[in-house]
Parts: sequence; C-alpha cells; structure tokens
Amino acid sequence: MKDLPNPFASSYGSGRPPEHEPEPEPLRWLTFVAVALMMTTIAAVLLALILYNPTSYEPSKSIVRLEYKEGHGSSVYIGGGYYITAAHVVSEVFKDLKDGDYPSIVIKFEDNSIEQGNVLWSNPRYDIGIVHLTQDKQKNHAIEAAKVADVMPDAGSMISAVGYPLTLPMSISKGVLSSGPITYEPWRSVYMTDAQIAPGMSGGGIFDGSGDLVGIIVGYGVQPGQGPFPLRSGFNIVVPINVVCTLAVGCDVGNHYDGGL
Repeated sequence: MKDLPNPFASSYGSGRPPEHEPEPEPLRWLTFVAVALMMTTIAAVLLALILYNPTSYEPSKSIVRLEYKEGHGSSVYIGGGYYITAAHVVSEVFKDLKDGDYPSIVIKFEDNSIEQGNVLWSNPRYDIGIVHLTQDKQKNHAIEAAKVADVMPDAGSMISAVGYPLTLPMSISKGVLSSGPITYEPWRSVYMTDAQIAPGMSGGGIFDGSGDLVGIIVGYGVQPGQGPFPLRSGFNIVVPINVVCTLAVGCDVGNHYDGGL
C-alpha cells in the first residue's frame, strides 16, 4: 500500500502537528495594560452612577429676576421670604420714590409670575441689598432656598455664576474663583472670578461645586486709562457670602436663612 503524504511534514519537517508559539513579551504587557485600563474605566463609571443623585439641589432653582422701571437685575432666595441682591439693583427704585412710599421692586419668577417685594435694606459700600416677600405671597411660588456654604472655596476652585443676562433667559456660566477677599474700589470686600457675567446678572449667585451659595455677583473689573469707554478686564466681582451674612442676615451655614434679619 502506498503511503499517503503527511500534510504537516512539508511545513514543519516532521509528522507532528505544529505547536502554539508563545506570545512575544511586549504583546503580553500591552494586553495587560489594555485590560487594566478597561477595568479602571468600568469601576469609574460604576462609582459615578452610585454617587449621582438626580434629585440634588440645582442652584438655578433659587434665582429670580428683579425688575424696575429702566432695567432689571438678579437675586438669590435664601429662605424666610428674603432675597439677596446687589445694592445698585435695588437703588434704582429710590429714584422715583415719593414721600411716604415704601421702596418696592418687582420679583419675577422663572414661570413668569410676578410679585411686589419690599426693599428692606441696602449697603452701597459693599453693594449688597435685601428684598423681602411676605409669607402669604411667598407660599404661592415653588422656589428653593439656596444652601449657604460654610467656607469659601480655595483659590482656583470651579464655580458657577447664575443670573439673568441682558434680555436672555436665566444663564449659568462656569469659571474659577480667585483668592481674596480684596478691596477693589468702589467695593470694600470682594473676590474675583473669570466666569462670564453680563449686565442683568448683578445680584445673582455664585455657587461652588456642591451647589452651595458662596457669593453674590456685583460687577466687573475694567482696565484703567481707557478713556470714556474702558475695556473689561475679564475678571468679574463677587461679594463673598460670609460678608453678606455679617452685614445683613443671619445665615445658618450649611443650611438656609435662620431668621436673623
């Protein structure tokens, strides 16, 4: 009987099947690194899903629009019917005030409903003012009080600026908080931020990464020596919340308004 040819003999020089060749060492390490990266990514995603809380507080839920005859500003609700804003926003209502009248300003909520709020107090040197809405009016509106931060964030921390710019709806911009506080005329005690701020956002809130209120928007810096049309510096002005609490209200840090005014 004629022997049949061995299919493996011509390729490997013997009648045995080929053995699996070992992987090169660099390939093993690349495989290991790829698997490790994949496992790390999966772990990070799972952790984010565990920590994510869709019912957590949103800073925009405490912001309202304040309207007066020739413009508007923004304000932050802190509870108890009290709204913090910039003094230069509420100062506008004093221009047409008649003797015996109590200063008031229109509070416009996100659903476009409005109420007439009383201007209780303002301090132009620090640029902070307080507006109050009586309880019978306040209860008609689903607005959440901002949570007051117990400490100011460190320099370089990310923050959010929330308010009503120009003729636009409520806006949220991101930026970095500078060190402070400093005196920057005409403001007595402020921080700086590079978060984008436009006219109409004055009196709005600055919030940290946890959504806690850390400051009130009051203005923007300009470059000196630019004549009648100074250029904006790119840095905007924030009154820290601890200054606000010291000046005008009783702030229960880590919570909301505690009835100190």
